[in-house]
Amino acid sequence: MQKKRMAPDDQIEILIAEDNLINQKLARAVIEKLFAGTGAKITVVDNGFKAFEQVIPDGKEGNKYKKFHFILMDDIMPERRGSEATASIREFEKEHAIHDKNFIITWSDTFKDETGRTIPFPGANAVVEKPLKPDELKNLLIQHSLLRMAPQETPSEVETETKKRTKQPLAKSGSTLFSNSNTQENPDQKPSHQEEIDAEKKLK
Repeated sequence: MQKKRMAPDDQIEILIAEDNLINQKLARAVIEKLFAGTGAKITVVDNGFKAFEQVIPDGKEGNKYKKFHFILMDDIMPERRGSEATASIREFEKEHAIHDKNFIITWSDTFKDETGRTIPFPGANAVVEKPLKPDELKNLLIQHSLLRMAPQETPSEVETETKKRTKQPLAKSGSTLFSNSNTQENPDQKPSHQEEIDAEKKLK
């Protein structure tokens, strides 16, 4: 069976299935920013039938299958719903024993659980609600290893210790740190000249 798989050096391809023009532009802008510098290719379609064709170009009777980095799928669209397109994609994957399946994200609030929480439609891997929040999508992609962030530099132990010391307040001249009561006498220390004079006065 001919299948297009994404090798590490292959171009990242992302599919957006959404019929609302404003939502299309928003999703594209968010994804372009998240994948800036990667050369990611974003394809936008406006109904579930076209979304299915993007993944399975020759239809159910064919044997071609395209693997996107991920698919952002609306539900209520003309000609065919996103949930129906997803069900057909999953059916094709099952029939052809495809293990490297498309990661489909529900972008709709049409499916909810008994508590009223938005859930993915059947066959989808995850869900994001409308309007699309960049941080929500970013965190979801990171969680599922679909987006890698640059590691943050961590300070060395020496730098950390230096910062701790510089943050400590300096003791004032009248503080207990400089108090004579806290100073231990050194038995080997020689008396100062003034101390010798004071001692002579006491003897007299």
